[in-house]
Amino acid sequence: MFISHDVKDICMEVKNKIYFAIILLFFYFGDLITTYVGLQNGGYEGNTILAFIGFYGVIVVKTFYMIMVLFFISYLEKKKEYAQEIGVMIGAILAFGLFTVFNNIGLYS
Repeated sequence: MFISHDVKDICMEVKNKIYFAIILLFFYFGDLITTYVGLQNGGYEGNTILAFIGFYGVIVVKTFYMIMVLFFISYLEKKKEYAQEIGVMIGAILAFGLFTVFNNIGLYS
C-alpha cells in the first residue's frame, strides 16, 4: 500500500506531539506535584542547585526545559533525517520522568 510522504510526516508530527504531552504529564506535572507533596511532608530536594533556588525556581527551570524540548522536537521534525533521534530523545526523557516520579513517591528509596 502506498502512503504519501506528507501523510507519514503528519502522522509523525502528531505522534511526537502526543509523546510531548506524555512528557508534560510525567516529567513536568508529575515531578512538580510529587516534589511539592514531598516538601510539604518534611522531605527535602536532593539536588543542591534546585534546593538553593527553591520550589518556585524549580518551576521556572522545568518550564524553561520543557520549552527547549518542544523547540528541539519541532526543529528535528523539519529535518527528516533525524526522525529516529526524536524517538530516542523522547524515550530518554520519558524514562527519566518516570524514574523521578517513582523516586519522589518513595519507590526507589
